Amino acid sequence: MSASALVRGTPLLAYPTAGVISGEVLDMELRADGGLRTVLLLGEARPAALAGVRQVRLTVQQAHMSEESLPKIGAVMRVRARFIPVPKPTYPGGYDPQFHSFFQGIGAYGTSLDPIELPRDETSLWADIRTGIFELRMGIAERFHRAMSAPNAAIARALIIGDQSAIAPALRDKIAVSGLAHLLAISGLHLSLVAGGVFFGTRVALALPLFPAATPAKSIAAFAAMAAALFYLGLSGANIATQRATIMLMVALIAVLLGRRAITLRNVALVCLVMILLYPNEVFKPGFQLSFAAVAALVGVYEWIKAQRQIWQAPVWARFFAGLSLTSLVAGMATAPIAAVHFSQFAPFGLFANLIAVPLVGFLVLPALILSALLMPFGLEVPLLIVAGWGIDQVVTIAQFFTQLGGEWTYVSPLHFWVLPMCGLALMLFLLISRAWRFLPPLVAALVIGLFGEAPLPDLLISDQTRSAFLQTEKGQWAQLNRIGNNFTTRVWAEWLGADLAQQKTIGTCDRLGCVAQIGDQRLLFAREKIAILEDCGSVDLIVEQDYLYQDCTFGSPIVRKWDMRQFGAAAIYFKRDAHDTTRFEVRHAVRDANRPWRISYN
Repeated sequence: MSASALVRGTPLLAYPTAGVISGEVLDMELRADGGLRTVLLLGEARPAALAGVRQVRLTVQQAHMSEESLPKIGAVMRVRARFIPVPKPTYPGGYDPQFHSFFQGIGAYGTSLDPIELPRDETSLWADIRTGIFELRMGIAERFHRAMSAPNAAIARALIIGDQSAIAPALRDKIAVSGLAHLLAISGLHLSLVAGGVFFGTRVALALPLFPAATPAKSIAAFAAMAAALFYLGLSGANIATQRATIMLMVALIAVLLGRRAITLRNVALVCLVMILLYPNEVFKPGFQLSFAAVAALVGVYEWIKAQRQIWQAPVWARFFAGLSLTSLVAGMATAPIAAVHFSQFAPFGLFANLIAVPLVGFLVLPALILSALLMPFGLEVPLLIVAGWGIDQVVTIAQFFTQLGGEWTYVSPLHFWVLPMCGLALMLFLLISRAWRFLPPLVAALVIGLFGEAPLPDLLISDQTRSAFLQTEKGQWAQLNRIGNNFTTRVWAEWLGADLAQQKTIGTCDRLGCVAQIGDQRLLFAREKIAILEDCGSVDLIVEQDYLYQDCTFGSPIVRKWDMRQFGAAAIYFKRDAHDTTRFEVRHAVRDANRPWRISYN
């Protein structure tokens, strides 16, 4: 086991449980529905099933809290709650909650059953500081909602305090489809605009005749930008993506102080190594991959352009718009295959949406929101919030326009596992080759992925949590076994497959013993009782257990066991024809590494 796993890891809850727990509040966030989401460091009071678990993520319902009972960070909280295990991935290659929760030290998800109790409220100085920052963030969010419409206030909250919970799902989808989702997540773009604005504003101010000519304006501006970045980091909630962007910015500003180039591939690599040492699991998250792919590609392109000095002999306005266009184009191309792999989405008009929306957010919305936050102690924020609200309205209009224009072409079919490694290799070669030949590897990778990257869709999907099963009746057409369901797994599958599974037709003939369904020339049995296997053994091509039956089929019909799905997660089954035109079934489970420390042990 790695050092990071020993330091950060935690056993995971194996089965649902309920009981009284007590724990120290490590982090908390107010939800849009009035509830509270917390992370608790568990104390001695806990159900036996949570033995060894370090931390839990607990959602406190609004009915179980009040302003008087709102805990502080660092306080001890006691509550009766229901806990469920951290879920497995929902399909092969999908997002893995268990892996990431393990490295975050979170072993279970819970929901309160009774009002919370605060046995004692003593906290450390550091906890009081964090609580003060939390209350400041919530106060800013409240002032946004007083002066702006609900949708605009929700986006303002996302831009300033990093809380996207109040954004309506339909609006979030439109922004994502248009290619503007990155504007909602505080990242390098936002921090660069804030710190860069402070840096250049400070330099302009120090250039006034009020200050001596010998004033080290550049160094003072760099320190001011660092302070602004750290303030914005705390105000935004200091999530991992913001920490990553802040570290990158700090390295660049330190280089400025030392008289070195601020943005280089060496600095990007240094920040990458620091993040891997601090948060090794982040390497497998889309945010990490998208961020460093975009930054590395931009640095590589601009280093090459800088060597072509004649390109830069142009008016300032032309260089500004050319730089903005090129930045959007390069970042979009570098991140497109990663977004396609993780989210099955591609924004065909993202370049054009970003060309309009990014300057609007960077030069109007974000400055107005930040200045309004600074003026809130004096009650002078309303005029600036009106300006920011108008800007947000324009961004939403842009998102809606490009969603309607290209919404039908945003879905990307599942891609092969080798697509991400190929993208990484192409980017590495692009950065290592110094001449114009550096553009060849990305072009070759794009061609290969376009021709051979699409992976086949499964013919059958089986949930490990419920009796949900979906069968592909025709190319891209799905039917649900027996009844229509709309659980979490179904919704994730729908995004992966690009189909509205909740609206599909049902298939199969069912009774209390199980269901029989026909796909083409394949007859499938979904067994709920042993007698169903005994009766249909040999007359069906595939048997799927919907309960723990432990019954063999003496005539050789292959069986997908419920116990295997308990251990290895949901099953994606592919029907494949061999050289003798005989159908064989390839079963791919969502979990391929059941013996890893972040998996629940059922032995």
